[in-house]
Amino acid sequence: MLVEPSQWQPVGIKELEPAAEQAVRAVSNTLVVAGPGAGKTELLAQRACFLLQTGICARPHRILAISFKRDAARNLGDRVRLRCGDDLSARFDSFTFDSFAKRLVDHFLSGLPQPWRPTTDYEMKLKELGWKPTTRIAVEPPETTALWNTFLHQKKPSWMNFPMLSVLAEHILTVNPFVLAGLRRTYSFVFLDEFQDTTDLQYQLTLTAFHGSTSVLTAVGDPKQTIMQWAGALVGIFARFKSDFTSSVLRPTLNHRSVPKLVRIQSFLAATLEKKALPQAPPEGHPDELGECRILSFGDSNAEARFLAAAVQSWIDKDGLLPRDICILTRNRPPEYTGQLQNELHNLGITARVESELQDLLAEPLTSMLVDFLRLGAEARSPASWTNALDILRRTSEGDSEESQREIESALSKFLKRLRVLLQKTGSNTQEIHKALLEIASFVGKDAFHALHPQYAQGDYFRTIIGQLVSYLSQFRKNLDWDEALDELEGKNAVPIMTIHKSKGLEYQTVVFVGFEDSAFWNFHKKPTEETCTFFVALSRAKTRVVFTFCEHRAKPADAPLEAQQRTRLGPLYNLLEQAGVLIERIPE
Repeated sequence: MLVEPSQWQPVGIKELEPAAEQAVRAVSNTLVVAGPGAGKTELLAQRACFLLQTGICARPHRILAISFKRDAARNLGDRVRLRCGDDLSARFDSFTFDSFAKRLVDHFLSGLPQPWRPTTDYEMKLKELGWKPTTRIAVEPPETTALWNTFLHQKKPSWMNFPMLSVLAEHILTVNPFVLAGLRRTYSFVFLDEFQDTTDLQYQLTLTAFHGSTSVLTAVGDPKQTIMQWAGALVGIFARFKSDFTSSVLRPTLNHRSVPKLVRIQSFLAATLEKKALPQAPPEGHPDELGECRILSFGDSNAEARFLAAAVQSWIDKDGLLPRDICILTRNRPPEYTGQLQNELHNLGITARVESELQDLLAEPLTSMLVDFLRLGAEARSPASWTNALDILRRTSEGDSEESQREIESALSKFLKRLRVLLQKTGSNTQEIHKALLEIASFVGKDAFHALHPQYAQGDYFRTIIGQLVSYLSQFRKNLDWDEALDELEGKNAVPIMTIHKSKGLEYQTVVFVGFEDSAFWNFHKKPTEETCTFFVALSRAKTRVVFTFCEHRAKPADAPLEAQQRTRLGPLYNLLEQAGVLIERIPE
């Protein structure tokens, strides 16, 4: 039953701050500028609820949400489904820019002029293709014709990467007015998340798709977290959007993530990035001083590793934190900066791992589906996985009656009996694990799953993800039971280690940044604003505690000779923290 807009209330939360409430109820193009912890994902989820539950986004129209990262796109889609239910959320499509472009190309590949048309079985070559197109295709071939010809026609099948797909998707909309009109009729509302990371090619696709249409766009982001310029993020994107789409600007201000002390410290960096007057620090003993921010200086990385390992153990044993409540960040090359710390933690019985490839693999919808079924086959009770499995089956089935839902539950129960027997016979052999995963995929229905997630329907992407998952499960199953192997895969009992860039959009109770040194921020003197934004992202991941470390001598990697480190170039950041009351603490040997 639809709700009158004036009667609609936020779903699952008590209330929204005024600026966020305005953004949720907006009927025209809006740019939402919000800092860390402002609840940007929740704001978009509430906006989807408002539009769907009030009928403002009426059938058959849909909402398109585009995020920068796969896990962010999945998180937003899951949150809308939780808030709205299966029926309404079925009209909410949550993609990354890359998957949106790929979807357009895969659906309308035949609409490309022959010189620009890849083979239908094109292969994604993300590592092999270093070339990144930076301009649109004109009606007449541009200067890059030779490169396009090589990748599209001399390779059998064609080679593609995501920038190429973005160019081709935009070209499809340019030369096919019926496709463009259909897209605009389908999506009456569009959400653009982490908008500060949008590249020139992605913004051009957005312009071609929706500029001048009746679709209402909501762009959400934070210029203080602009850390992807190295990957092509467009400078001045907020001003361009405001001008191109004649949008209003709303600025939610509350930070729902960090404790007051950390919010106050963050405000010193925010003031610098926004070119505002520096805030005044509250007096000592202020009740808002809950929280912890420290800069620790060590003689060398051996002493650093021993001290941090003991601290992590104390946070777990005495403070009651789980390993995944703690995150270890580096500016770059995590294995080189954290090898000694990982060894010290291992000696204390604490696992810490570099996320990298696993982080991307776990964000895949195919991985999530397979892991849920594996848990149901391996564990006596797994309520969350049962709910997720039923949700997948309902979304891939044709019927939605009560009788069909009972049939789905019955079929799932029968399949799980067979799966449990199969898993009991499946050890670490890759062929056996591969067979088990294909059994699950066959039960769900590969074609139905591909229809739900079209990125797996083309090329060998489905096989690639299956292969990666088999490799990891085979490794973990050598010494662990199935439930423990799945925990290991998801890192449930491990302290995550990652770069600042990988931490975007995530939050942790405690954050430890290793290597607050000139050599880590080697580009600071050339791009101080972007590097300050990067540091701001690291600081703002923490809910309660953040620790930065400096070593006078560091071994990178752990078995390398110690090298002298400096903090001269990073003086502006150290000065800002000092003004915020965070002083360097020399930790004795």
